[in-house]
Amino acid sequence: MTEATNGAGPVAGRECQGINLAGEPCGWPPTRGRSWCVHHDPDRQGEVKRRRRRGGFTRLAQKSRAITPEEVPGPLDSLEAIEAALETVHAKVATGDIDPPRGQVLGKLLQTLHACRLKRERMEERLRDVERGYRVRA
Repeated sequence: MTEATNGAGPVAGRECQGINLAGEPCGWPPTRGRSWCVHHDPDRQGEVKRRRRRGGFTRLAQKSRAITPEEVPGPLDSLEAIEAALETVHAKVATGDIDPPRGQVLGKLLQTLHACRLKRERMEERLRDVERGYRVRA
């Protein structure tokens, strides 16, 4: 039986001898000269386990860490303060003080706050105009 390879290691036309978590055959191609894929190769289990642990902890740490007060510039009591906070977040992302995904979240929150604040200020101005017009007629 001739086995075709793609030159990168996996053997085309064959499947790994491993069993996945659902109890079914793995389905990944085995590495060249082996009956197992990189995930199920018994000689690589220590390496695979270390990579899974490290990758899982890294993702978990990134997902679970709350945004700290130091990452949120404040107070955010005016449009100018919110705009300054946006500039600060952008600068911190650029310098690496805040990682990009956190910067995106902070940026979106600040943009939303800015839009709400702007809408509120415009509505307050319209209300003042209406009140002035009402006083003139009364």
